[in-house]
Amino acid sequence: MKRLVLLAVTLMLCASCAGGGLVIVPRSQLRSLASDLYGSNVRNHSPNVTTVRIYLVQGTRLVAVDRTGRSSLPPEKLAMVELLKGANNAERTQGITSNIPASVQLLNVVVDDRGVATVDMTHDLELRTVDRATFVLRLAQVVYTLTELNNVQSVRFLIEGQPVSVLVQDGSLVAEPVARGRYSDFAPRSSGAAVSQGPLT
Repeated sequence: MKRLVLLAVTLMLCASCAGGGLVIVPRSQLRSLASDLYGSNVRNHSPNVTTVRIYLVQGTRLVAVDRTGRSSLPPEKLAMVELLKGANNAERTQGITSNIPASVQLLNVVVDDRGVATVDMTHDLELRTVDRATFVLRLAQVVYTLTELNNVQSVRFLIEGQPVSVLVQDGSLVAEPVARGRYSDFAPRSSGAAVSQGPLT
């Protein structure tokens, strides 16, 4: 059957070429043609396989881990979604965890043309049931994760839609967007390859 369809279309194209024109196939008829001609993406645009690097915590420093899989999310949103999921079972056995409370939810994240990522999260991000260094490391996770993206240079924090000042490593509060330099004390011990890999979940 496919051969008959292919032959019919070929003959149509040849006939139209001889007449100096092209055959325009209406979109409504594409489904009836052989997938060999037009491919399965006519019916279903499957998302591409992608890898996103997030920063979790091991001891008192950040640690890079990769997540790989299929996703149609924008890179900045995918990175934050994966970050908020925290460590997987295999990573927890290595002492890798997250300082971001599991109750924190992502409300929005956008990147402007100046390379500033504005990330909006629920108020649980501000929970201070830990010491200052642990809390600052929580913010560093977000900053390092988003600035891992090529188009992000710094991060502005919002809580429930409201701009907030954030604590940086020297103990001061900063209202403007913050970059990695504000949290360099917590940089991973080794750069380059991630210490762990896992699937997008």
